Amino acid sequence: MDAVYWPPVSLNTFGRPVTQSEPVFLDSSQGTGVRWEDVDSVQIDSHGRTFNSRAMIYVGMDVQLGGFLYKGTPNDPGFDPTSPFNNPGTYEIKRINNTPTLRGDQVLRVAFV
Repeated sequence: MDAVYWPPVSLNTFGRPVTQSEPVFLDSSQGTGVRWEDVDSVQIDSHGRTFNSRAMIYVGMDVQLGGFLYKGTPNDPGFDPTSPFNNPGTYEIKRINNTPTLRGDQVLRVAFV
C-alpha cells in the first residue's frame, strides 16, 4: 500500500509539530510502502500519556514522532502536498516501535497514529 509522509520540522509555542517540509511518497513498488491496519487501540506516548490510536502502520523507512501519514498517493483527487492539514485522513505519528531482528540486519518499524 502507498502512503505519504510529512516529516516534522519544528514545534510551535504550544509544543505541537509544525510541518512545512516536502512530503515523501512511500511507494510500495519501491520497497518503501506501508501496511496500514485500521485498528483502534490504547497506546502510551513518549510522555507517558495514554492515547487512542486509530491505526497501526508498518512502514518501510524511518519515520519520526510528530510527522504525519496519509493513506494514499499524491495522485489522489484533491490531494494537497503543501500541508498535511489540508488532507482529510492524515494523522500525526504519536508512537513508533522499531524492533530489530536478532542479527540486526533488518528492522520492523511500526507507527501508531
